[in-house]
Amino acid sequence: MSAIQNKQYRVLLVDDNQQFIDALRFQIVELLGDRVAVIDSAYDGEQALKAIEAKRYDYIFMDISMPQMDGIEATRIATRNNRDIKIIALSFHKEFEYLQLMLEAGARFYIRKDEVDADTLRKVFEL
Repeated sequence: MSAIQNKQYRVLLVDDNQQFIDALRFQIVELLGDRVAVIDSAYDGEQALKAIEAKRYDYIFMDISMPQMDGIEATRIATRNNRDIKIIALSFHKEFEYLQLMLEAGARFYIRKDEVDADTLRKVFEL
C-alpha cells in the first residue's frame, strides 16, 4: 500500500446549511472510508476560524455565503495565517466574480454545490 492510500484525512466542512453538510460528509466518508481521521463542521466563518485555530485540517470545504462572516473573509484570514491550508470554495453562485474573490482570498478549488460528486471529490483529494 502506498503512502497516499494510507493517508488519514482531517476535514472541516463550513456551511450554514446542515443538510448540505450532512450530504457532503456522507459523500466524503463514502469516498475515503476509514481514511477519514476527522470530519468536523462549522456553520459560519467565525466558527471556522476558531476550529482552524484549535486543530490542523488537511482540507476545508468553505461555503461562500454565510451569516456572521462569509467564506471569502474567513478564507482570507485563514490563508494569511497558514499558506499551506487547502480551502475548497463551495457555492451555488455561477458568477465568475465569486470564483475570482475566493481564489484571490487563497482557495485552491472552487466547486459549485450542485456539481459535488465522487469524481469531483477524487480530484480534490488527489486520488
